[in-house]
Amino acid sequence: MRDHSSPAAPTQWARPRPGRADLRGDALLAAALAIGATTTSLLYARTGIYEEKPALWVWILGLALCTLPLAARRIAPIPVALVVGAGFFVCGQFGVPEVLVVNICLFIAIYTVTAWEPRRTLAAWSLIAITAAMMIWLVVSLIIASSSTEDFLGAPRYGIFSAYATFAVIQIITNLLYFGGAIWFGLRAWRAARAATKLAAQGKELDLERQTSAAQAVALDRIAVARELHDVVAHHVSVMGIQAAAARRSLERDPGRAAAALAVVEESAHATVEELRRLVHTLRTPENEDSSSTVGICLLYTSPSPRDATLSR
Repeated sequence: MRDHSSPAAPTQWARPRPGRADLRGDALLAAALAIGATTTSLLYARTGIYEEKPALWVWILGLALCTLPLAARRIAPIPVALVVGAGFFVCGQFGVPEVLVVNICLFIAIYTVTAWEPRRTLAAWSLIAITAAMMIWLVVSLIIASSSTEDFLGAPRYGIFSAYATFAVIQIITNLLYFGGAIWFGLRAWRAARAATKLAAQGKELDLERQTSAAQAVALDRIAVARELHDVVAHHVSVMGIQAAAARRSLERDPGRAAAALAVVEESAHATVEELRRLVHTLRTPENEDSSSTVGICLLYTSPSPRDATLSR
């Protein structure tokens, strides 16, 4: 059940936008694909597989639409995929002699929509539209080719299990796997990026919690030291008061006992100053002191010594 008392519902995670290094990499990828598509198209044309070649401007337009827009594939994934899809259609429909790099470009474009488009609903509908358009184009092309005996080496067209029907089924399955693979790998990349972002956020929270816990531990140690400091000072001052009173009372009738009491007062004063120095040093540099040893030092002076108890009677 949704909690309506919360001030705002959690927003959907959006993948961080690419940095300059990523954009430079995309530009280099687009340039490399453009050069590769030009090279392979010339090689395909040289083989003689394509008997009728399109006009030069159609050739250039088809290859340019397939490759160059990929430089902005992570900035505008959906428009780039639509443009690349249009270039793929131009190359296939008008017989541009290239089938390798243009397929790679369309795969990358579809993958990028799935992996980088922050508007997930729009990404899903655009992928459905592109896939449906490509599959309709494929089916229509296969139907048109089925009426021509010149295509597919004149293979028989009649019957459900004819050679051409088998070829058509293979083409449909291959294209479905092609589009499905691009979408699947894109989803994997999207989920991996989301998981990495979540782990990074959890790591920052744990580090902040660790720092907070460390600061709280230091504060608690200082409070404990301050409490012990109060106990030490109170103890020594009380001992000094008791011994001073004893010295005042026995000064006339027992000067020796009065001198011993004053010696205890002097010793307690020195011990108090020394203990204050140690504790102040501990408070200034808590990382260099062991809190347990500090507490131990403080506890050494909290119980009166036998000499103090004897002289204070």
